[in-house]
Amino acid sequence: MSVADKAKDALSKVRPGPLEASRTLPIRAEKDDIERIWTSRTAVIMDGIPFASATTQYGQDVGEWGRAVTVHLTLREAVPDMAANTLAGKAVRRLKALVETGEAPTTAHNPSAREDADS
Repeated sequence: MSVADKAKDALSKVRPGPLEASRTLPIRAEKDDIERIWTSRTAVIMDGIPFASATTQYGQDVGEWGRAVTVHLTLREAVPDMAANTLAGKAVRRLKALVETGEAPTTAHNPSAREDADS
């Protein structure tokens, strides 16, 4: 059996996970400001995430930490077990960064030792 066939066989055994996931983080901002960023920058927040729908839910203030914000995702297709929660976490972290700093996290322009890395 070739290496490619072994890889395909291993991938076929990956248990698909849920189509829905959610993650919560405190965000230091008013609800209206969070909602404005969520609606105006959804493409940036959800970049690379295979979602069918995404919503936010606002919880209570968590003292100095901010307001609890939950991002609920419905994915277009099932992903391996824990990946759905990882994707929801990625979305809520991007939302938090955009609201609190005005920038989405990226690895662009980070130094790399690879010869093929872009400068």
